[in-house]
Amino acid sequence: MAFKIVISNREKTFQKEIKDEQARALLGMKIGDVFDGRVVGEKGQLRITGGSDKEGFPMRKDVDGTRRLLLLLDHAPGFRPTAKGERRKKRVRGNTISEAMVQINTVVVEEKKVERKVVEPKKQEKLKAAEIAAETIAAKGETEPIVEEEELEHLPEVEHVSESDAEKEEKAAKPTKKAAKKKEEQEKKKTTPKKAAPKKKASKK
Repeated sequence: MAFKIVISNREKTFQKEIKDEQARALLGMKIGDVFDGRVVGEKGQLRITGGSDKEGFPMRKDVDGTRRLLLLLDHAPGFRPTAKGERRKKRVRGNTISEAMVQINTVVVEEKKVERKVVEPKKQEKLKAAEIAAETIAAKGETEPIVEEEELEHLPEVEHVSESDAEKEEKAAKPTKKAAKKKEEQEKKKTTPKKAAPKKKASKK
């Protein structure tokens, strides 16, 4: 028993042949399974993507087992339509490797590299100081920057006058319209002479 293993990676695609014990190690594996590359003399991990039997019928992931079936297909593997909506009956193999297989297709599984950002010690100290300051402000419930008592002593004294007080003083200084009108009426009364009261006519008895 022998299998031809087709290995694909980003750079190239090549083929290796395994026999006897090495080939038996792959029996029972399915499409999508991952195995150690040392089985075929390669480093890393290999994932099974498909294959074909002695007669050239391809493996399909959606067919369970090692059996060979006649199916109505509308897409690969097994049939590639040339027109939209075209379907044909084709024979295919199941998704499990058996002794009837000749070729097994695989791809190299690439390991994900985790990049770690290196922070300089000075930057780390600054970041820690900023975090501590933010925590203290949040704990005190302050939104403005903290000012030390020593800094407050050097600040000039400013007399704070609220807007309401200033408005009151301004309103008190300016006479109102009603007061001005009353004043004008009083002045007119003083200047205008009083009319003499009409004499009463004596009644005839």
